[in-house]
Amino acid sequence: MKKAAPRQSHDAAMRDREVAGRFLELLGAMKRYVRELLPPLASGGMSEERFRTLLTLRYYGKGYLKTLATHDGLSSSALCIMLNRMVEEGFAARAGDQDDRRNVSYELTAAGTARLNAELERRTDLICGAFDRMGAVEKTRFAVAIETILSGIARLSDTE
Repeated sequence: MKKAAPRQSHDAAMRDREVAGRFLELLGAMKRYVRELLPPLASGGMSEERFRTLLTLRYYGKGYLKTLATHDGLSSSALCIMLNRMVEEGFAARAGDQDDRRNVSYELTAAGTARLNAELERRTDLICGAFDRMGAVEKTRFAVAIETILSGIARLSDTE
């Protein structure tokens, strides 16, 4: 029986590049699915930008415009306009910074939390409906793959 040749670092680096490329492909496919295949405004839905902004407000608890814009990848001016509308609608609250009046913080209100939860529920229902196209084994493999990816992302993000 012939022994396998020892793996060379070049081969490992090429595999890493392939995995990195597939990971980027996954991100693109997920973005396309969310933006194109989940109906954003149908059945009372909201735009992806508003959804992400509400999620970000929930994540930060209280955030400043530049921090929120950086997190969501939106321009500060576009996010400011959206947040002003959310304040008018009662989904977000605005507060001035006592140390620096130029800084304004935003946080999610109870109405914003309720609206976000309703949108999460709507999107969950849409995705669950799409799961009907998968068999039981495929659903299980998909669920395991998601956990594996989330675990991998946590490990990639680990700075220790």
